[in-house]
Amino acid sequence: MGHAVELLFEPAAETEIKDVWARLEDAGVPSLASRTHRRHRPHISLSVAEQIDTDQLQGASDSLSATHLDVTLYAPAVFPRPGVLYLSVIPTLSLLRVHEEVHAAFADSMLAPRDGYSVGGWMPHCTLAQDLTRAELLRGIDLLYDQPPITAHVDSGGLLNTSTGEVLPLGTLQPHH
Repeated sequence: MGHAVELLFEPAAETEIKDVWARLEDAGVPSLASRTHRRHRPHISLSVAEQIDTDQLQGASDSLSATHLDVTLYAPAVFPRPGVLYLSVIPTLSLLRVHEEVHAAFADSMLAPRDGYSVGGWMPHCTLAQDLTRAELLRGIDLLYDQPPITAHVDSGGLLNTSTGEVLPLGTLQPHH
C-alpha cells in the first residue's frame, strides 16, 4: 500500500487528459485508464509515501483551499525506470509554493516518503502510463510528439490510497477569476 497527495483537475481538463490516455490505449500502450484498480484520475502528485497519516489533512486542506492554481501540461517525457510516460508540468512559483506548503503540512506524518517528490528535488508531472517497456515508452513518445500543451485549472486535492484508488478529499481550490 501507499499514499499520494494529488492535485486534481477541473472536468474539462480531466477529459482532455483522459483523451490522451485513450490515444495511448488505442495504440497498444497501457495507460492509467487500464492500470491496477482502474479508478485513476488525471493528477499531479505532490507527495508519495508508504503511508501518510490522515491526522494532518486539515493543514493541507487549508493550504489548498486558499490557492488558485492553473497549470500547463507541456510536453511528453519519460522516467526511464520504472518506465513512466508523463506530460511535463511547467513549474510555476504558485505550483512550487503549493508543493512546499503541502509538504510542510504533512512533514511529521509521512512514512518512507519517496525522494523524487521532496521539496527542491521534485519534477512536476502528470503521469499518463507506468511500468512500460522501452518499446512502449518509445511508442508513447512518438504518438504524443505533436501533443499540444494543455492548460488546466486545478480544482481540488486528494489523498489517494494507491492500492484501492480511494481518494479522501483535501479541499477545493479557488475557482477561476
